[in-house]
Amino acid sequence: MLTALIVPLLMLLLAELALRGARVSFPNELMIPVENGGRPMWEGNPFFAYRFFIPPLARTPSPILTDRDKPEGRVRIVVLGESAAQGDPVPAFGPARMLGAWLQRRYPDRDVEVVNAAVTAVSSPIIRDLAAELKKLEPDVVILYIGNNEVIGPYGPVTRISRLARGDVLQRAAVRLTRLRLAQVASQVMAMMAEMRGAIQFQGVARALHHPVAFDDPRLEPMRRQFARNLRAIVAAARGTGARVLLCTMAANHTDCPPALSVHRPDLSWPDRQVWEQAYERGVAAFRSRNWSAALGHFDAASAKDDAYAELVYRRAVCLQQLGRMEDAEPAFARALDLDAFRYRVDSRLNDAIRTLGASLAGEAVLVDVAEAFRNHGASRDADWFVDHVHFSFEGTYELARLWADALALVPPFRDFPMAADGALSLEDAKTALLFTPVAELGFASALLGRYSQPPFSQQFDVDERVAAYNRRLGALTLQIQSLDVDQLDARFAAHEERNPGDLTAPFLRGQLLLSFNRYGKVAEALGPVIRRQPHRRDLRALLARSLAALGRADEAADMLVGWTRRHGFLAAQAAVGHMNELVQNGQEDEALAYGRAVAARLRASDYRWRIGRAIETLDDVCARRDRALAAMQRGDPAAAAAAWADLMQRRSDWPVAPYWLSVIRSSSGNREEGLALIQRALNQWGYARACYHVGLWEARFGDAGKARDYFQQAARAAGDDQRLANSLAWVLTAHPNPAVRDPALAQERFAPAEPPPPGFAPMDFF
Repeated sequence: MLTALIVPLLMLLLAELALRGARVSFPNELMIPVENGGRPMWEGNPFFAYRFFIPPLARTPSPILTDRDKPEGRVRIVVLGESAAQGDPVPAFGPARMLGAWLQRRYPDRDVEVVNAAVTAVSSPIIRDLAAELKKLEPDVVILYIGNNEVIGPYGPVTRISRLARGDVLQRAAVRLTRLRLAQVASQVMAMMAEMRGAIQFQGVARALHHPVAFDDPRLEPMRRQFARNLRAIVAAARGTGARVLLCTMAANHTDCPPALSVHRPDLSWPDRQVWEQAYERGVAAFRSRNWSAALGHFDAASAKDDAYAELVYRRAVCLQQLGRMEDAEPAFARALDLDAFRYRVDSRLNDAIRTLGASLAGEAVLVDVAEAFRNHGASRDADWFVDHVHFSFEGTYELARLWADALALVPPFRDFPMAADGALSLEDAKTALLFTPVAELGFASALLGRYSQPPFSQQFDVDERVAAYNRRLGALTLQIQSLDVDQLDARFAAHEERNPGDLTAPFLRGQLLLSFNRYGKVAEALGPVIRRQPHRRDLRALLARSLAALGRADEAADMLVGWTRRHGFLAAQAAVGHMNELVQNGQEDEALAYGRAVAARLRASDYRWRIGRAIETLDDVCARRDRALAAMQRGDPAAAAAAWADLMQRRSDWPVAPYWLSVIRSSSGNREEGLALIQRALNQWGYARACYHVGLWEARFGDAGKARDYFQQAARAAGDDQRLANSLAWVLTAHPNPAVRDPALAQERFAPAEPPPPGFAPMDFF
């Protein structure tokens, strides 16, 4: 019997050793050693989450690059947690970087470093394992902001593995098994097999929608005890390095985030259920009419039959809030959160478990009651401080970092540091310090709009109001961006980089800023030196690759993205397909195709090359259909062309070219109203410069020549390094058939020498 076990175990051991020797798969640790300019440093491992998720579902940690030997006098703070701690949806403006701004203001003469070691989608069993790496960093303070993913995250009660790995010992063993190369290879093989059935997309928390967990579910109490044990072990690991520990309760959005999943109490009879539904439906009708008193009466009647339905409790709380009864509304909002059966945020009992643990660890950890502090400011602030269920707005991040900074002032070594007289950081100061411009906010808001289109947020009853509010904000931001002086902003960003060489995020934000204004050449100037110093920075390489691709330099772009190293996992394919989509959305489908082919030619098959192949195949088909549609227009067959463009709109809804040309056909046939709607759809997809150019063309043909000239002037100012657009604008401004549209002086200023193009030149989308 023993021999029968030894042989397979020996074979597994040999296979594991062989995989390690062949350097198959990816490193396990969050911190991996690198040499940077001759300095030994720790770098964040972008493949860390591959241990727990198949590659298409794994989230990437924030950039980390820090000295292996901590310099004398440096105070290092490490933040551990999940997505809320990392700074989702835009970690560049997350709590760790905001805390750095607070501490720089309060202690300007101290060398303080904040390391963002939080990782989206993980949970306390994983963070407990990760805490073993704290000794590498020699932290002075460790901040723990953990708890939102305990039910729906890895090893939570709704996961399959939790049924097999119950209890502390088995759970820890399951986590440690993920360190095996055999486990990683098996996970990747499973992912590849799944890909054959269709591309796997990250669903975020929505994957747990079909697993309701009621407030009194018997699985929750063991989970809370396990959570407390994990936190205790994480605190012990941090204390073992000599660090002080801040243990935080978790803030959640009570008032501006309706429950995602509601369940009735299990003993509700059928007759009572019918009475409940009638009262609830009447209440909802009154709620929609904003008749708060009538709605509250109906909800009270429904509550008499079943007061455990989370959405009922939440709507009732809104009625109380609108009627000014805040002393009754706030506990009702808290109860609605507790009853939400989609447990993607901490409930009151889990926060109580953190408080209890904090009390028992007096002297080892300082409890920062973030949840209580946020609630003390009143329920009306949730809309300002949260963007969804638990993730913070810029204002909420500012408040969280202030709480942390205040707590740090009471513990060594900060307790012994004199605080600057002007140590208060205003919200506007924070925006300046973090380089939070209208361009950055536009990206922030766009990310949230994408989130609201996915479950569970798309299923919340107030989602339309939220989407409308963000669309209004996008419009306002677009107007602000039009008036920005990009050269002045770039100079400010460059000065910030020089003053703050340890700010890993600043070069990325500068590259994003320049890219958004089509300053592709400036992106290379700004990022090239940083990439030479930090060659492993995938985020910066991806930005520069995107810029080079837009310039039509596909081979250089592909080399920048993938040519510097052999193994990429899912990251390079994910970036390349994203870049291709962005180029297509700006009407640069030919550049997208060339770039995709160049990347695919350089990427290993095991690094998800087939994802790029699918994108190329789809775009090839779109371009072939585009050419046939254009040919139909050239031969004077508008009906065939219109049918082709309409078909392409269905096939590629994110592509502005099809609705643009269809608007031309509809407007030419006298249907200007439909043409206007179609051109508006196209303009919402193009980048700003090309949008101005195309609406100028449309106005020149169907509208007002004066407006057309204004739009061409805006396009000329924003064209940047978009050479195809610049050539077309130079032609339009010097040789347009309508003299009221021309502006030769502007063409000379922006595109000198602005000479008429040679015979046969076809300006972009001119008609």
